[in-house]
Amino acid sequence: SAKASSTHQEFPGEGSPETLVDGDLTTRWSSDYADGEDVTLDLGKETRVSALQLFWESSAAKDYTVSVSKDGKTWQSAREVKGGKPGPRADEVDLGGVRTRFIRLGLKQRTSEWGFSLYEISILP
Repeated sequence: SAKASSTHQEFPGEGSPETLVDGDLTTRWSSDYADGEDVTLDLGKETRVSALQLFWESSAAKDYTVSVSKDGKTWQSAREVKGGKPGPRADEVDLGGVRTRFIRLGLKQRTSEWGFSLYEISILP
């Protein structure tokens, strides 16, 4: 499952956080038009994760962090990404085979005046 700190659904194509994990690269989630948003995935059980694939729409994140947690309360920083270009683009973020149940994207800075916009987040075992 997926949760987000905000969701913007004013324009066609802007969907809820559940679109991030629906396996459909034609649906997308969009945040409010602000920096400092986040997305949290609950994998349902502790799972080995070697990497994340993030499929960005044109309004991508310039800077973001990835944190992991086994209980959803205590978080450990796993990766920081800086200097991302506007999308569309696909990022593969190496997590080194970490065992986790929860993954949080801390979306710090946007590449445009629009909200953060992601088509899909894929978990690579």
